[in-house]
Amino acid sequence: MPQLGAQVGGSVARYLKRRKRGWYFVMDIPAEHRVEFGKVRLEVTLRTRDERLAEAKAKKLAGEFKLRFLALSGNPEASRVVERSEYQRAFEEVQALPRNMKDDDVDLAVDLRIDAILDNAPTPRFPTCEEEDGPELTDLQEARLAGLADGRSVRTGAALRYKEQFEPAFNELANRWLEGWKAAPGRRPSNTGSQYAAATAPARTRSRSS
Repeated sequence: MPQLGAQVGGSVARYLKRRKRGWYFVMDIPAEHRVEFGKVRLEVTLRTRDERLAEAKAKKLAGEFKLRFLALSGNPEASRVVERSEYQRAFEEVQALPRNMKDDDVDLAVDLRIDAILDNAPTPRFPTCEEEDGPELTDLQEARLAGLADGRSVRTGAALRYKEQFEPAFNELANRWLEGWKAAPGRRPSNTGSQYAAATAPARTRSRSS
């Protein structure tokens, strides 16, 4: 059988493991984060026997877990990205429920997912002292709860309550666009950059210059 590294990219090969039932994603967890994950190594089925598809899925998972490790290390930007991803994943999970499900059944499905989050909270779900407010959730758990709640709102026709919290700020989106525009081949020279800088400058800065 050909060596794995000869068929897929060398940097991706270390995250792939072939078994009889298909390909698996594998990654060692940094020592400082093994307590949070409760294990020393990640192993996730990629649900495919197709090597190219497995490679693409492994790349995606490697990026997601590296972001989570950075977030756990205190990187604020990585934390925001991971929380948005968790919110979106939970939101899409509710949207993926059968379209013919009744609202009561959607509520039940979401409530079961919420119960699972609360049962895994770092602090007890049911306080032993009246002074305690209840379970203290991690940021990721809160993001998942928000995604489930907004997903249910869409299914039942209610207003979204948390979406804005997990959307990138305008400046962040604009910066991404501007960087892409600067890197675009064959772009025409213009004053777009200076126009953007003026538009996104804090109001107090603009007022001083006027």
